[in-house]
Amino acid sequence: MNQANPLNTHLLSQPMSLIGAVITQATSSELLDQIEPDYILATEFLIVRNEQTTGAINSWEDMDFLKVIVPADKADIVFEEIYRLAKIDETEGAYIFQHSLTNCTDYQLPDLPPEGIPTETLDDMQLANELGLTETDIQNLKRLVENQA
Repeated sequence: MNQANPLNTHLLSQPMSLIGAVITQATSSELLDQIEPDYILATEFLIVRNEQTTGAINSWEDMDFLKVIVPADKADIVFEEIYRLAKIDETEGAYIFQHSLTNCTDYQLPDLPPEGIPTETLDDMQLANELGLTETDIQNLKRLVENQA
């Protein structure tokens, strides 16, 4: 995620919405700076290639694909702001969508030494404690390993 407030456990217990928008390339950061930071839980943007809507053959253009996670009660406000700031109605190939998220979890990995930790640590709480890892740290590392498999 490129820009975000630290995820707040209180906010994570509330319903969340994802707002996605394809907008003019290299405008995501500037746009996000103009939105109330307390409304944004997490963001990500990347460059995508979008075909223009004019129907012209081979009229591809690089654009930003912006994704923003917000509390559901702020989603309409943020949606309208992105729509206005990105000039969705004036920009060829731009579009925006919004949908509810089933859940959103604060997922933080512990600080690990640059050389890593032995894999046995995931199954040995005594070794984990010796390395300064908590039970929550080990659970998060196990989830990461499961997701990578």
